[in-house]
Amino acid sequence: MHRTVMPCLALALLAGCAGFGTPASLDDVTEVTEVTLAEEEAAMVAPADEPGFFARFFNRSPATPESATPESPADNETTVETASASPGFFGRLLSGSSDTDASTDAPPKPGTVPPLTNQPFGEVGTTCGLSTREMGTNIADVSGYKIYDTAPNTTGPRPHYITGFKDRCARQFTAALVLTGDVGTHEVVRYETAQSRRPYTQVDNAYEAIKSGFCRAGFGKPCGSRINALARNTTFITGYERFTSSPVWMEILLHGGEVAAVAVERK
Repeated sequence: MHRTVMPCLALALLAGCAGFGTPASLDDVTEVTEVTLAEEEAAMVAPADEPGFFARFFNRSPATPESATPESPADNETTVETASASPGFFGRLLSGSSDTDASTDAPPKPGTVPPLTNQPFGEVGTTCGLSTREMGTNIADVSGYKIYDTAPNTTGPRPHYITGFKDRCARQFTAALVLTGDVGTHEVVRYETAQSRRPYTQVDNAYEAIKSGFCRAGFGKPCGSRINALARNTTFITGYERFTSSPVWMEILLHGGEVAAVAVERK
């Protein structure tokens, strides 16, 4: 007799146990060996409520039949996507983490600061993903850059934003008062007033390097006829620590869609 009829014999035996009639003797069964084989195959199938080896090894209870639900094609797709991003059971076991420990948030970019952070005075950080509305009021638009004040009607130190950079992220700094200065004004103050005797800062030296390459002008000499072209993407921003009588201020030099230099000065 072929093994394909063995399930039928097993069903017949089960039906007999349930009271629907049992064979009078083993003579009613065509081949005893096939009944034995059917029983052996049934014994090889573990009961539904018996935990498997790994469940017993890790002391985990198996899922109950009530918790099992048919999977739809959409569920299968979701499971595949989740599995590709998950370290798997053994990965979590070895690392000591669980599903609830996993975070979907991407790590911040180096040098970034959260929005509306009151940074130490003189620091300039990067903030990405903000809309211009979230940055506050536009208070200046110079040389391809825009400056936003988060609380323009106050006088205390507060976050300010600058846009117009290559990476499309804003630059954030804290100040109580912000003013802008073009390259022409900087040259007049730096070369023709008492300020010319002040030591050069990092911002001053950065401007001299930019001016030398763009204008072909020597150190401490005005840019000349190309100054208007230089001003199209180069400007200065001054932030004061206090709104009035501030002995400390910061200078930010912007050039070519980047922060070229930052310096803190004192009286």
